[in-house]
Amino acid sequence: MLRLSKLTIAAAFLCLSTVAVAAPVVTGLGTSIFDHGTSATISVTNPGTKSTVPPHIWDNMETGGFHPNWGGVSVARINTSDARHGNSAYNGNHNFQGSGGDGYYGAFEAPSDTRSATWFCQYWFKLDTNWNWGAGPAGSADANLANVKMFRLWHAGGQENLSFASWRNGLMQYSMELIEPPQQQRDFYSRSNFTPGVWQCFQFEFISSDIGVANGTFRWWHNGYRVVNNTTFMTRQNLATYKYPLILGFFNSWIDGGTDRDDFYIDDVYIDTSLARVEVGDNVDYNSCTHREVQIPTAWANDEISFTVNTGSFDGEADAYIFVVDENGVKSAGFPIVVGQSGGGLVEGPGDITDPPTDLTATGGN
Repeated sequence: MLRLSKLTIAAAFLCLSTVAVAAPVVTGLGTSIFDHGTSATISVTNPGTKSTVPPHIWDNMETGGFHPNWGGVSVARINTSDARHGNSAYNGNHNFQGSGGDGYYGAFEAPSDTRSATWFCQYWFKLDTNWNWGAGPAGSADANLANVKMFRLWHAGGQENLSFASWRNGLMQYSMELIEPPQQQRDFYSRSNFTPGVWQCFQFEFISSDIGVANGTFRWWHNGYRVVNNTTFMTRQNLATYKYPLILGFFNSWIDGGTDRDDFYIDDVYIDTSLARVEVGDNVDYNSCTHREVQIPTAWANDEISFTVNTGSFDGEADAYIFVVDENGVKSAGFPIVVGQSGGGLVEGPGDITDPPTDLTATGGN
């Protein structure tokens, strides 16, 4: 009996030692005005670490051009209409009109010399009301915009890449290419959710797996709603090298001879090699938000984080919540603020709010 007790105690101690670190907690906002372009500092406990504080690339195109650090830009032009919000004067525009448009590739590519085990990526986009999805197979008269890749992480040589796409049956799919058994999900979430004429946001979290182990992570949010939460994802089977974002935007895999315009707009593209970040959302619970805006960090310490405020399309006087996400993707509860005014008090946490909708591939995680 004594021996059994010792084993039990040892097992309990092992379990406790492997419990994840506590979630970040925002305790205060040290600024009187939370307004676009101003500097803000929040007090926080358990924020995690962020060795390189600024994001890898933040491109809001407000210089009137695209960010110079991209590895490649195939978005056709800077646009001065269709602004995403009142503080934005520029965005990118690409016409996906069949063979007579701006070409099949309307996206950004990260520099290929930066490969990371983790990536957080987001972009805002709008489909014009002239947008028409295709539904035909390759080579058919209705092939244009039937197979559109919307996010891709790339490994040199075309192996073990992440492909995330809209398929001609009107549903989404993603997969890790050339990994067995197949690491994929097909035929989920209708692209009819991508309402034309409205700006909307894609956000992605990616954590590489160990080689040959299904312990990687892939998450996708559309307008704050977590659609994919795969935490048993094998992202590396035979190749040790990490990946980089090859497609941030739309890649039109098939075209046809159509002559009607299909305009795509893109703005506020943010990519980072760490999941650690600060966001502002419209709900105290991160995954219950329907609108979130990423903030631009300038300093990251154990007890406070400073950032440049990005109110995005939040209106002045809007109630909102600040979130801190650590390097493992663990999210804080929201800290209440009013956009354009000073911060409020500490919230108790998300326990008393209505449960968020269940995502399609929930297997744990944040």
